[in-house]
Amino acid sequence: MTKKHIKTLRKHLKNRHNRPKEYEAWFIPGCLLIGIGIGIKTGDTGAYTLVGLGVGFLITVTIYLLRKKK
Repeated sequence: MTKKHIKTLRKHLKNRHNRPKEYEAWFIPGCLLIGIGIGIKTGDTGAYTLVGLGVGFLITVTIYLLRKKK
């Protein structure tokens, strides 16, 4: 790494605490785990995992678009 890369990385790491918290990224793995759990109970893990993934993406995009409108 060059000195310029290290300086940029340090600046980024220093400023990461000043950014607003973005919790919508946690909806995708959360919905995946819920989908896997429902799938295990019903016996169709693959289908419910994909449903959980789709729901997670939809929630994430919805929150992103609502936040962008502000």
